[in-house]
Amino acid sequence: MRFPLFRPLVIGVAACVAALSSLAAAPTFAAVICVPNIGIDGSCTGSAATINAGIGAASAGDTVLVDDGTYVEFVVVDRNVTLVSLNGRAATTIDPPSTPTGTLGTIKVTSGTTGVQIGAPGKGFTVHGIDNLSPGLESAAIYFQGNHSSAKVLDNEIVAAGDAGLQTEYGATVSGLVISGNTFSGQTFTGANPADFGFGNQFTTPNVPRQLVAVGCGGGCLTTSSTTFTNNLVTGAAGGCNSGGQEQGNTLVTIDSNGATITGNDFSGTTSRYATSLRARGASTTISGNTFDSSGLVASCATPIVPIATGHVYVQNTGETVGTVAGQNTFDKGVYANGPVGTIGLSIQSAHNAVAPGTTVSVLPGTYQESPNLTKSLTLQATAATCGATVIQLLAPWPAPPPTATTYLGALTISGADTTIDGFTIVGRDGTPTVIAATNIYLSPGLNTVTITDNCFKVGASDPGSSTGDDGFGIVSSYDDANVNVNSLVVTGNTFQPLNAAADRVFYINPGVDEFRFENNAISGNFRYTTVTQAADGLVKDNVMTGTGAPGSRSGGLAAWGYPDATVWGRTTFTGNDISGTRRGIGIYEANDAVVQCNRFADNERGVEIIEYVASVNFDLSTIDIHTNSFLNSDIEGVTNNCDGVLNVCDSNGDVDAENNWWGCAAGPSNPACDAVSVGVDYTPVSAGPAPCVACTQNADCNDGLVCNGVETCNVGTGMCVPGTAPDCSSFADQCNAGACAEPGGCQASPLPDGTVCVATADTCSVPDTCQTGACTDGGGGDVDIDGICATDDNCPVVPNADQADIDNDDVGNVCDPDDGPMNATSVDLKRSNNVGRPNGGVGLKGDVILDPSQSLIASPKLTFTVTDSKTPTPFSVTQTWTIGVDCVVKGTRITCSTADKKFKARFKPFPKTPDVYRFSARFRKLATATDLVFEGPVTVVLTFGPPPPASGQFDLTSVISDCRATSSGIKCRQF
Repeated sequence: MRFPLFRPLVIGVAACVAALSSLAAAPTFAAVICVPNIGIDGSCTGSAATINAGIGAASAGDTVLVDDGTYVEFVVVDRNVTLVSLNGRAATTIDPPSTPTGTLGTIKVTSGTTGVQIGAPGKGFTVHGIDNLSPGLESAAIYFQGNHSSAKVLDNEIVAAGDAGLQTEYGATVSGLVISGNTFSGQTFTGANPADFGFGNQFTTPNVPRQLVAVGCGGGCLTTSSTTFTNNLVTGAAGGCNSGGQEQGNTLVTIDSNGATITGNDFSGTTSRYATSLRARGASTTISGNTFDSSGLVASCATPIVPIATGHVYVQNTGETVGTVAGQNTFDKGVYANGPVGTIGLSIQSAHNAVAPGTTVSVLPGTYQESPNLTKSLTLQATAATCGATVIQLLAPWPAPPPTATTYLGALTISGADTTIDGFTIVGRDGTPTVIAATNIYLSPGLNTVTITDNCFKVGASDPGSSTGDDGFGIVSSYDDANVNVNSLVVTGNTFQPLNAAADRVFYINPGVDEFRFENNAISGNFRYTTVTQAADGLVKDNVMTGTGAPGSRSGGLAAWGYPDATVWGRTTFTGNDISGTRRGIGIYEANDAVVQCNRFADNERGVEIIEYVASVNFDLSTIDIHTNSFLNSDIEGVTNNCDGVLNVCDSNGDVDAENNWWGCAAGPSNPACDAVSVGVDYTPVSAGPAPCVACTQNADCNDGLVCNGVETCNVGTGMCVPGTAPDCSSFADQCNAGACAEPGGCQASPLPDGTVCVATADTCSVPDTCQTGACTDGGGGDVDIDGICATDDNCPVVPNADQADIDNDDVGNVCDPDDGPMNATSVDLKRSNNVGRPNGGVGLKGDVILDPSQSLIASPKLTFTVTDSKTPTPFSVTQTWTIGVDCVVKGTRITCSTADKKFKARFKPFPKTPDVYRFSARFRKLATATDLVFEGPVTVVLTFGPPPPASGQFDLTSVISDCRATSSGIKCRQF
């Protein structure tokens, strides 16, 4: 930290917003002066033996290009030049020649420059800093003296060595400074330890740590503007432990600049005390996309460890709140209170100490090894409430106290009157023979309202060698049976688990708490002892407790205790809880006005047990009410009354009221299948089923054993039993059968009267389907060809023809009618072969045909001509089929068909004025007929559309021509 009023010369840190540039992108330089000779690069226009000589030889706007190597000199940049290396920082080093007494920097940029550039991407330097032997004079590896504008420091390794890494002069006017792509390493003090404690003597005592980067002149300074600090790696040290074991540290990077941009940097350096990795105090500053690592922010130098105040970021009136900065950057941990001024620190305790009562302290994900003592009224809130995200690891070890002592050392202690703890994982510790176990949260006396919500407790187990009986608790309150010391304690939405194999108790709420609410919490694992409330008015509601362990060694459950006066303490209502796997789900230890209702007890040794304990005064057994609960699978008893009067704490030895509960079966505890009860328990009347208010976890919780009531189910989401409905007997009840349910067999069926109309298949039929002996029978012979029409009404019952087309109206469908309609064959010539070796028989056809509008030659897949004479008993017959698109060429409405060997040809041509009338001709050539074949008329010609004969489903047109006469070669038939 710097206090400029206390020194003659103070060096600040400035940053400016400017565009990142490189040598390649820079303006064309008038000259390139190369060091140490002109031969190092083709761009060289001149040379000098040293860097300073190169700068001296350069004019404004020139570049000084430095070859690989180590250059031992104090470099003074006194003009507007660009200083770059040939091969980057790994190859080019600038070292100071000696330990100075008055030198300000290894590289010093003198006042008044515009556009000076040191380094470029891939062309920077390794610059080793200096340790100015005068403590009143701040120096740096790179020092900007006086006023500057538009300077750039790019891609360098800047190594602090006793003073700062980079610094601008305090009070100077600096604008547009760009610091990008650099690594800031080394340390701002010498040796293993920084000197002094604090900064009151920083300008008189040697070796007080400086800042690693300092730009600007404090939070109220207006002389620095538009600084850009981007993509830098900050690894150096600006603090540690002094030789006396005290924290001593300075800020790693300070950017006090109006309009600053601080993005993309990695802060992982080392410092201590009240310092931070980054401090920004200029208006209109943007801090985003940076990564902050706390591993180098030194923990307390003290033993035992105490909370530290070192932090990540300090902002002051930058235009961004602390919460905005927390959300725009990445932190491995962090604690802050939102506002325009503040620190993102590392310690919950330190943040608590710094804020005013009533503040919300926000805690980022990470692990915090501390045991905070919250003495102020505030809200402590984790920004990520997932278990394991934001962890308070309670401090250890602590030695065991004397056997008679009560101690909660190491707990998160609540001493603020109105306190909320929200969203943490609080990790305790197990005890050892010499170290007590932790209690996770301890409530001091004198509190008003405490809320503990949405936390994850990892609770430790006590050790007999060190335990006081008051360790190993998740939550414990202080004891006061004469006064109220906590008005209201609300514990809701938390989870409780043992840290390891077992823990002691979830909570112990002592007398002194007026109102206690424990709601919607989840408890799992083995808590060895009963969890007890002695609050004046308690509500334990809607919690899930899942114990572990075999019978005889199961987890402890929940309990209310009326000690020392049952009319004042321990009055508790337990409702809506789901408790399993415990020795005793709920214990009532001499507590009046205890109500146990709407709870689910499953797989416990006992569900509820009433116990005489230590003769608490004014206990009245008749004030206990246990009703509308579910008791399932208890090892011993669902309800046990152990208030037997031995200690004379009961006003009467009457039965405890446990009426209207569900005991696992409809008959109640008198039935061996149900949970049992002890003597002294009035359980009648019993509930006939689980109460609607009882949370269930499985369907078995809801089963009433009656088949015809259906299967009761559990809605796990709501925890409610859903009533069953009559079983689905649809497999018995159909259109020919009626179904019904009867105990104990369930569903059964009986046939409807024969003749009952039903639907066997979805065909059209003039005869209805009817039931016959419980089965639906097809009417009209059924739909044999599955075309939607029953056989009785189908004009082609064996071939599917849903359209029932019958072109000749002969009641025989086209698809199975051998003669669907007439065709006019005008001439037929039949010629026998007269050459055995070269068959030359033939058929010639001509004629015309009228087609139904629904028919189409073109649309038909195949065309077939069959010609048959009337000779008996063996007529002459010839058939030829052509495939449309393969054997037939379609041109418009004309069709020409031919086989590949040209022996079978046919042509179809429509009449122009009557397109449904086609003229056809066909010729079959080279037929191998007998040479003595005799043809006889008449001759039948069939034209088939569709599959060729004898396949079914075709459409046939037939013509018989009878006017025939014999010729020397065969027969000719004509129709005149």
